[in-house]
Amino acid sequence: MSIPIVVVGVRIPIVVMGVSIPIVVVGMSIPIVVVGVSIPIVVMGVSIPIVVVGVMIPIVVMGVSIPIVVVGMSIPIVVVVVSIPIVVMGVSIPIVVVGVMIPILVMGVSIPIVVVGMSVPIVVMGVSIPIVVVGMRIPKVVVGMSVPIVVVGMSIPIVVVGMSVPIVFVGVSIPIVVMGVSIPIVVVGMIIPTVVVGMSVPIVVVRVNIHIVVVRLRKPIVVV
Repeated sequence: MSIPIVVVGVRIPIVVMGVSIPIVVVGMSIPIVVVGVSIPIVVMGVSIPIVVVGVMIPIVVMGVSIPIVVVGMSIPIVVVVVSIPIVVMGVSIPIVVVGVMIPILVMGVSIPIVVVGMSVPIVVMGVSIPIVVVGMRIPKVVVGMSVPIVVVGMSIPIVVVGMSVPIVFVGVSIPIVVMGVSIPIVVVGMIIPTVVVGMSVPIVVVRVNIHIVVVRLRKPIVVV
């Protein structure tokens, strides 16, 4: 699964369970591959290619100690001023990167991340992805009614507020805009439950592309 995310200037491509999650976060690139396990990482101009399999690998980067344990293990990482705790396949990966915290959950993987003020809680594959970006906070609220939908090869524009919308898609493109956040999604056979401000949107997909662009809050919740 490919889940590219853009968040204020930095790209952090991550591969989890065969899922690629490129993320842009304040001028830093951190490509990571977990489970099996190859973990090449570039932080502050520092390249850290790592191969881990249930083993602990303490590393020092930029005067920072990075003990790592993969596969049902803990991977605490500290890298220049910012903390990014991440859990992948039962593996905890707290990382410090440019004073920003970004909590995110992917495939049972917890990736808490915070980026410049705005919080965008999202649930993917039963994973919760609360994100703080660009001076706005979007609290996670799941209330209202349930709207189960089944679709095959078609586009579904949706506008929801305080509503739970479990959806099943197959070869469907789902562009979504929430609180100034654009989330175009292409779905084909895997489940991606997403929770965005008073709205729960579990989705079934396979080979998914999730591009998330965070911009300033201009309108109330709008899911298209």
